[in-house]
Formats: sequence, structure tokens, C-alpha cells
Amino acid sequence: MRTFFFAILGFTLLAGSSTDLNAQKNSAIYILGVVKEELSSEPLTDVYVYALVKNDTLVIDTTVSDGKVDIILEYGKVYDLWYKKEGYASKAVRVDTRSIPKHLQDEEGYGLDIDISLPTLIEGFDYSLLEEPIGLANYSIEDENFSFDNDYTRKKLKQYLRLKNKMADFRK
Repeated sequence: MRTFFFAILGFTLLAGSSTDLNAQKNSAIYILGVVKEELSSEPLTDVYVYALVKNDTLVIDTTVSDGKVDIILEYGKVYDLWYKKEGYASKAVRVDTRSIPKHLQDEEGYGLDIDISLPTLIEGFDYSLLEEPIGLANYSIEDENFSFDNDYTRKKLKQYLRLKNKMADFRK
């Protein structure tokens, strides 16, 4: 099992590995992670996590007390993973599973750890930046693993940090 870790708690990218998925079947992308409240970093319960492909919802999960997410995605699609909870701003991450070479699809599954934090909604605040995915993950033939588009992520990080500063000012 090959795993890549992406924490959207400040757009921290860390390479990592996980053996939790080894018992599960191969030929899929396993998304694991924890959803947290942005300011306190406490796990969030009852976060609705779903995968959209061309506006069709294909995979659904809901976090429990530990905030954990565990979903399986098939190869050959582009998924927008949405994280939503009432009273919080929603976020999405795009995962493109189309570029995995066919000979590798039959060998093993892949893991992608995505930790994400959701900010509490502030009435009257503009969250339109979060209408687009804040991260893009796809298979890298060079790395033979999943990785995030660094240019896109850097751009979104700069935008999101400005948004976080505005949120902090708005709360004052």
C-alpha cells in the first residue's frame, strides 16, 4: 500500500505511510483522515463527507466522535471530496484517479491521508474562495504515488491565509 498524507490544517504536506489499509482489497484509492475544528483542532463529529463525480454523489461517509474519515474511491474518475457540517464553512479536495497505469491498478491499492480543518461560519463573511477545491491530488508517474499539485496548492494557500486573516479581523 502506498500512502500520501495531506493536512489541510495549514496546507502542510507530509509524505507518510500507513499499514491500516493493508487488510483491505487492492485496486482502489483509500482516503483516510481526520476532520477538525480549525481554531481548536478538536475532532469534529457529524461531518458529512461525500465524493462528487460530475455532480453525482458516489461515496458518502459521516465522521463520528474521533472525526475520522474512511472512504474508498475507484480508479478512472475525478472526485471532488466535500467536507460539510452545519455551522462551518465547507471545503473540498479534488482527487484525480485517472492516470494510474493499468498494470499498477491490478497490483495494489493506494492510500491518501487527508486531514482537513473547517472554520466556524461567521455571519456575513464571504467564503466564496472555498467554492473551489483547496487541493488537487493525482497520481504522479515520476513518484509512482499520489501527490498534490504544488503550484495550485501554493496559490490556494496564499489565498486561504488572506481569508483566515480576514476572518480573524472580522471576529474582533
